[in-house]
Amino acid sequence: MQESSPPNWQPKKKFSQNFLVNPQMQIKVVNSMLGFATRFQFDYVLEIGPGRGDLTQYLLAANKPLLAIEIDAEAVTYLQNKFQLVDQLTILQQDALTWLTEAHPGNFVLLSNLPFHLGSRMLVELPILYPQAPFAVILQSDVAEKTRLGHSPTFFGFWLNLFWQLQIEFTIAPGNFYPAPKVYSSFVTAYPKAQLPDFLSTVDFRKKARFWLKMLFSKPRKTVGNNLKPIDVELPEMWQKQRLTWENYQEILRFLILNQKATSRLTT
Repeated sequence: MQESSPPNWQPKKKFSQNFLVNPQMQIKVVNSMLGFATRFQFDYVLEIGPGRGDLTQYLLAANKPLLAIEIDAEAVTYLQNKFQLVDQLTILQQDALTWLTEAHPGNFVLLSNLPFHLGSRMLVELPILYPQAPFAVILQSDVAEKTRLGHSPTFFGFWLNLFWQLQIEFTIAPGNFYPAPKVYSSFVTAYPKAQLPDFLSTVDFRKKARFWLKMLFSKPRKTVGNNLKPIDVELPEMWQKQRLTWENYQEILRFLILNQKATSRLTT
């Protein structure tokens, strides 16, 4: 790897850039990421938002091709110079959200310090085409907490738990980043479930599942029946006056997706 001087550009708020700059925390995070990755068979590592390449330089130790997707043109130029002699690294200038909506060959493991205010959107998109992709990422702690089983019901928590077993491994204080955010971050791992239920078995079903789950959370304090009233779904009476819970949401989703009368009017 060619040595490179520090970049003369500053992190950009519009790209949600908060770089992990503490060397000790970098090592802790990357060792955790690489240890996690050894549990899986994969063709390449995907890193979203490499920024200055602080984690990228260590992720190369996975000895697999590394695809780093970066939207910031200045960061891309810097990374291309810094890693110009590294054949196993591909730097792609693109919006990662767009990339995740496209089908790409091969299996990847996602290892990233995700952009602060965009990470949750990327993880919501991930299972539509890549429901079996393991990931180990840094998220805002308040976002990560939503993935805990038994946490107050949220669309984000329910959605991710359909596909992965998630674990918050440790927290990271704001001072480890530049610029320092106002909140703590968490390092989260996600193990793909061995088998998806029948109502998530196709891309079409997964798009419908996301649509219905968003509908069910359109007014979080309302009952299932009230949230679905705008679509005029014939829902079993036993669920009409219930609120969505960890215990009932998968069964309700299964009904909505597989019941032909309910889904025949659905467009995704």
